[in-house]
Amino acid sequence: MRHRSTPPLPDYGSVEYWDNRYIEAGNQASFEWFFPYKDIQGPLESYLRPDKSLERVLVLGCGTSALGADLRKSGFHHITCVDFSGAAIR
Repeated sequence: MRHRSTPPLPDYGSVEYWDNRYIEAGNQASFEWFFPYKDIQGPLESYLRPDKSLERVLVLGCGTSALGADLRKSGFHHITCVDFSGAAIR
């Protein structure tokens, strides 16, 4: 029985992989890895204080996600978005 070889998985832990991914995407407005903020807004906010402006939010591996902007529009004031890919931040 012959087995088909499977292609290697991308190196998601590599800066080079992510830089190349964002460079190839060009000016794509944003990329949501899992789902848009509106899909988790209700469950997330049920765990937070009613005054969202008091919360501090750290978005790790933000890439080109719209999450930071969506959080701001939703009333959060203290949001820090970080990514190790310089191509994503530009």
